[in-house]
Amino acid sequence: MYIFPEGSFIEQGPEIRINCPACAADGVSASTYNQIDKIHVVILPFRWRSSWVICSACGRSLKCSRDVAELYDLSEEELGPLISPYVSLVGRTFAMLALLLGWFPFVGPVLAIAAVVANCVPGVWRWMSRVGLIIAALAHVLYGVAFLLERG
Repeated sequence: MYIFPEGSFIEQGPEIRINCPACAADGVSASTYNQIDKIHVVILPFRWRSSWVICSACGRSLKCSRDVAELYDLSEEELGPLISPYVSLVGRTFAMLALLLGWFPFVGPVLAIAAVVANCVPGVWRWMSRVGLIIAALAHVLYGVAFLLERG
């Protein structure tokens, strides 16, 4: 399979005011932009857009679920559900693996701890990481009890 990246382009958006979910600052100004990535897979062109908001108070890049051109008319309260801190693919992968493999001896706790460390930003991925850590801890307590009962 041949993949030819064509490039990444930035479209600047308007300055808006947000309630930052990362630093909990209210009414701060934020810059916005769309990042447009283009690639060709074999001969088919693909293009996708990701929208970003940068908080002026903390400097964090926040993922936005709408095109930045649509954000200008929205109030700070309406923008709240549309903006969230970005969680990397590595953090999301560790969270999923911690949930799926948390009960495996030795591997589960390592994955769960890595997931908790990678997902320190509040949100669903941090919650999933903590659930994976609880699964790993409970599984190892049960393994210890089973080992003690077997020996006794």
